[in-house]
Amino acid sequence: MDPGCIIYKLDVFSSFEDLKITSPGFSRQAFAKWLEQRTLRFGRTCQKAVEEAARLSELKEELNCSEETALQWTADVQQWAICDSNKLRHRLRQKLAEEKRRLSSNSEIQHTFC
Repeated sequence: MDPGCIIYKLDVFSSFEDLKITSPGFSRQAFAKWLEQRTLRFGRTCQKAVEEAARLSELKEELNCSEETALQWTADVQQWAICDSNKLRHRLRQKLAEEKRRLSSNSEIQHTFC
């Protein structure tokens, strides 16, 4: 994709000015390449969302379910994901607290020997 053929919004150019202030060595070519990479990444994200929406529509037709049922399924899955991430976060915090207790007890033991 040729950066000269793309129409950008004005805020993109203000972003370039901000980048030039924070990192003066940043060139226009590097900025254009950076924009292209972000555009590709965003494009892939949108494409994936469109594909998943199409799959959901096909699944609704195949199972002959209503929009409300599909919305309930997605809400349930989102809730499960939140619960799983909370459980993981809790396990990690417990493990960190355990490590801190172990390290603090080891440091107390070392201080008694010194």
